[in-house]
Amino acid sequence: MLDEIDNWSLQSYCDHFSTSSLTFAPLAIELYPLAPENLRHSLEKLIEQMEMMIIETRTALRQAHEAGEAAKFLELATLGSMQLQGMVDAGGAIVHGYEASLDQDGINKLF
Repeated sequence: MLDEIDNWSLQSYCDHFSTSSLTFAPLAIELYPLAPENLRHSLEKLIEQMEMMIIETRTALRQAHEAGEAAKFLELATLGSMQLQGMVDAGGAIVHGYEASLDQDGINKLF
């Protein structure tokens, strides 16, 4: 699986949708430049952070694998996965227009 990670490369928001089979992909590409600048900037900054985290994690995973450190590899993979999922969630919030998150009390007030 490390080889797959090594072959990964970053795509821009529009590039991602240009290779997507999602029915709304053309609309996402068309509307991206029209999105509020602060949201586009936030998303692009987050994408840069994600790329750096992936590159750093990939390097650390490769080193742990080559050193035969299975426990360290598992720890790095788990932590990297959790960090990336949090970033994906943050990106989803930006794309869908949510600028603030709710704590449990805020969620309870919705119901």
